[in-house]
Order: sequence, then structure tokens, then C-alpha cells
Amino acid sequence: MLEKSKLKIHEVLMTNLENFFYQGVPVSKIIRVPAYSHLHRRTIWKNTRFILFILNLFPLFRGLWKIICKPRMNADMKINENSDKFFLVVIDHNIKSHIQTELNITEALKFNTKIVTSEFSVSRNLRKLFNDHYNVLELVGYPGLTRQNLSFIRSFYKLVKNIEGHWSFKIELCFLLLRAIGFIEFYNRNLNKENIMGILTLCDLFPHEFIVTFIAKKKRIPTFTLQHGMFNPLFLKVESDKIFVWGTSAKSQLISAKVPLERIEIAGKPGFDLETRNFLNNPQAFKTQFVKKYSLPTGKLIVAYVATNWGMYENKEFFDAFSVIFKMDMISIIKLRPQPGFIQKKYYQRWLQKSEVGKKHLLFTNENIFEMYKGIDLLVTCHSASPVEAMCYGVPAILLDFFDYMNVKDMVTHYNDCLVVKNKNQFKKLLERLFAERDYLDSLKIKALENSKKYFFSPEKATVSEFTATRIETMVNENEAFFLA
Repeated sequence: MLEKSKLKIHEVLMTNLENFFYQGVPVSKIIRVPAYSHLHRRTIWKNTRFILFILNLFPLFRGLWKIICKPRMNADMKINENSDKFFLVVIDHNIKSHIQTELNITEALKFNTKIVTSEFSVSRNLRKLFNDHYNVLELVGYPGLTRQNLSFIRSFYKLVKNIEGHWSFKIELCFLLLRAIGFIEFYNRNLNKENIMGILTLCDLFPHEFIVTFIAKKKRIPTFTLQHGMFNPLFLKVESDKIFVWGTSAKSQLISAKVPLERIEIAGKPGFDLETRNFLNNPQAFKTQFVKKYSLPTGKLIVAYVATNWGMYENKEFFDAFSVIFKMDMISIIKLRPQPGFIQKKYYQRWLQKSEVGKKHLLFTNENIFEMYKGIDLLVTCHSASPVEAMCYGVPAILLDFFDYMNVKDMVTHYNDCLVVKNKNQFKKLLERLFAERDYLDSLKIKALENSKKYFFSPEKATVSEFTATRIETMVNENEAFFLA
């Protein structure tokens, strides 16, 4: 019931903003993803009124600090500092694998390229990792607090103030929209077909990436985006002229969601093709290396639990189910989400201590998940996309589908390609069978490799990054033929 009420709030919010635009850009599409994420955000602290009050002040202070301390966006001169045409790459997601995905394509492109980001953490990491090798434009500030901007924000607040939800939710949306105004004004001033050959985003549904894509399309500049994870209903939309997806499964999903066929192209997952090719040449060597690196006993099954973060209650239930493995003769790994929060990490450490876990069990936080796939025999999770990646390493997966309201079957495309358990008892019995019947486990590993082919395409004569870059170059050079108005 709680999830249905949150979906209803989101639906009402989108309806109220259906005819609300800033300089022709639909506000409902700007805030669609962050509003959904906020509504489904769950605190892992106890729900005391005081703690919730303090937590809800954070967006207010963060927004005020950025307006006061961050300068107004002044990248106009930089983006037009020379008259040469260039291809614009938008990098906004401060996750190393996401950054590397776009950089790999950037390197493969034969165009003059510039990178733009709205996140200071991304530009800082690019400078730190690549020593100013890339031409990076930063849009990290807010626009000036003009009378027009404040009037628009007031009009927005009037539309959302009576919607059910905490006041901090509405304040956070106001700050988000204020920043979006800056992006809209910047790109309306600076995007033009004479200078910009095309634009690439990782996901064109997040606010900044949506805005640059939407305005570029109005100016008939080719736009491209990538599949950045497994699709769920929130992301089954495409704003760009073309989306490059990992395989036939993703393409079928988008077609079912009524995305035009001509907008979809199968390209594979950049970087992942090289990872899996190297592994499959000698899988045993990689597993031996993994066991040696973490000083694990040899000859034992290694099972990894990839934690999701639906909510504290669900997190604890999944952990308690997985903890039955601690009493079995297996090695277990708890893998948290990339860059886990301090509190989330502390909770898992505490749960592990209470379980009296020995040294043969590991807690991974920022360790490379692809390295982990190479060393494990079995993966356990809930609605994570990790089972699809693990298939490419011959690792079968168990899905913990304990709660009907989570709708895991509708949330993940790989549901029918995994072993599904509905409760702790089923999970324990399945583990015992896999431990006792190694031939059965081996057959599941072979099947996992076979299933991986529908999720990941791999070009024969090029890497996925090179293939994607070549397709972008072709479509940009044949702009009028490919352009989808």
C-alpha cells in the first residue's frame, strides 16, 4: 500500500505539471526521475520525528549553500572559445565505470570533442585521473536570482504545495528547478548546429542530460544516449534520436514500451566485452588469483550477496536470509552498492558482527564488482542488475523475491533466467541442494553463459566502444538521412 501511495503522488505531480514549461522545456520531464527517486527514498534510521526533521533540512541548506557559494555558470566563453565544430559528451554520473564508459567512446570518436558536466565531483575526478587531458566544461553553479526566475519558482511551488508529501520534498524540487533554469538558459544561448556536431549522454532522462538533449533536438542537433543499466519502468523512455542498447533483450523491452524501432540500435556494453573475453580465455586462472588476493581457503564454494537498498526492513530481511550461509561450509561475500553511505556500511558491519562471522566472510564496499564475478560460484540478490553481468562469467543467480509489493518480476528482465525463492526456507533448501549436487550447479553455470548472449551483443571485428563510435560518426555525417524529427 505504501508503494502504491507513492506512485499515486508521483502521478498527481506529473499531471499537475503537464502544461508547465520554461522556455519551451517541459518541467514535468525535468523533475520526473528525481521526484520518483525522492519519493522512494527510505531512511535507514529509526523513524523518529526529530531525526526526520534534521534530515529534511539538508536539501534546504545544501541548496542555499550552492546559491551563495557557487558562482553563476559562466561557461559561455569556453564552449565557444574556438570556431571549430565539435562533438559534446555529457558526463554527470560520478561512478568510475560510468565515467569510463563515456570516455572509451570519446577516445574512439574521430571528432574534436568537448566534455560538459554539471557535477563538480566529476570534473574533479577527471582532472585527478587524467591530468587535464580532456577539455572539460563545468556547469556547477546556479543562475542569478532574477525577479523572473523567482516568479517562475513561486508559480511552480503553487502547483506542488498541496500535493501529499513532506515540505522538504517540495523545497528540494524548487532548488532542482532553479538549477534547471540555468541549464535551459545556457543551452538556449550556446547550442547551435553550426558549431556542435552531436551530443552524447549516459542517460537522457536525468535533469541536466534531458535538458541538453531536448534543446539540441529542437535545434536539429543529433542526440545519442546509452543504456546505463537494466531498464525498469521509470527508464523505459528515450528522449534522444538514438539509444545504443546492450542486446536483444533490452531492445525488446523498449519496443514493448512503444519506443520507435528506428531509435534503437544494439551495440553491446562498452568495456564489458573486453572484460568478459579476457576472462573466458582462462577462467580458472582468474578465480585462483581472486582466492589468493583475499587469502581464501581453496576448494570451497564462494557465494556473493549483492545488497540492494529498498529500505531498512527489507535490507535486514534479505541479510537474515543470506546469513544461513554462515553456518555452511561456504565462503560468503557481502557486496554493497557503489559508494555506500557511512550509515549503510555501519549497519552491515553491525549485522555481520552479531552473526559472529569468521574471517572467511568478506564485506565489499568499493571493490571492483567485475573482479568479484571472476572469483565467485553463485550470486544472490533481489532487484539488482548484477545477475545479468554475472551470467557472462558463468555465474548463476538466486533472486530473493520475498515481498509482493516490490514487484520484482516486473522490475527485472532476467527474472525467468534466475533461480527464484519466495522465503528464507526455500533459500536455505536451494543452497543445501547446490552444495550437495555440484553437477547441478555446473549445469546452471553453463546455462548462465548461454543466457548472457541475449543480454549482451559483442561485435566481431571491433570493441563495443569502437563500434558505437563508428555508428555515431556515420549518423552524424549523414545527419539529414538519420535525423528523427
